Amino acid sequence: MDVVFTVQDEGILNFCNVLERIFAHDLVERAGNTPDSAALWDFVVESTLAPIQQDIAYVNQMPQLKAGVSKARAWVRLCMEKQQLYDHMDLLLADRERLSYANAKQ
Repeated sequence: MDVVFTVQDEGILNFCNVLERIFAHDLVERAGNTPDSAALWDFVVESTLAPIQQDIAYVNQMPQLKAGVSKARAWVRLCMEKQQLYDHMDLLLADRERLSYANAKQ
């Protein structure tokens, strides 16, 4: 039985909010301002890894998604539906150099 996550799924929405806050945390620490809600998408979209790029391309083809936060949430849902969120996040977070650069940019 396939699991399908809907836009109204409150658990998924809360999970996305937590991920967005994690990726925007350093910005808040340094500037004392509100978090950049597109921080997760900005980090994901900079990936050069082929499996992640395929999902990014799929999300970017959705015309109803305009904001980075919407695209990040769609990407998370897509990865969860494909049961690849852990694998994708593991790949993204394994690149320590890129993580350091992302933190320095903020």
